[in-house]
Amino acid sequence: MYDKVSISSEYLLKINELESVNLVVLGKDPYPTDPIRIPFMKGTWSEMDGNSSGFHIFNSIFGGLPSHEKYKSPKDYAYHLLSQGIVFLNCSYHYLKKEKLSKIKHKNCLDDAHEINDPILLKSQRIILCGKEVSSVLLPSSIENNKFIKAPHPSRLSRRSNSEVWDEIWGFNQLSSLIIKT
Repeated sequence: MYDKVSISSEYLLKINELESVNLVVLGKDPYPTDPIRIPFMKGTWSEMDGNSSGFHIFNSIFGGLPSHEKYKSPKDYAYHLLSQGIVFLNCSYHYLKKEKLSKIKHKNCLDDAHEINDPILLKSQRIILCGKEVSSVLLPSSIENNKFIKAPHPSRLSRRSNSEVWDEIWGFNQLSSLIIKT
């Protein structure tokens, strides 16, 4: 019923090799034509513009996009961020066709993602839940509530409904304090 867009197996392997995770940014579902299969990442830097959720995540955490000379693509940068314990995941690895996320209707999709995500979430220091729908999804009960930051989705579209709250999270350098320097 829903097309599966698996997370990159290479990326997942590298995540699972981490002893601890400083920060997980948890989105809803994959972009259906994602060329690299890493949540929030685009295939090229030119695609990571002000309309991209990934752009706003980087802007909030790091104060902008990294040097394109040092990191040739968003994929390269996502792999570099693993060395800082920063991970990007989704609640579902099935494209949900813009449907509102439902614990009942999308149970199988969510269960599949739990198998992938739960071990990573359990060893994470902080988890940003991107969007109301993501915040409502059941997460492992053994995760303490103080690990979560409930945030609006980082898209510009989401900013239209509540710009003040959106700016508090996704504004320039707003989340830089979450990064534990290693």
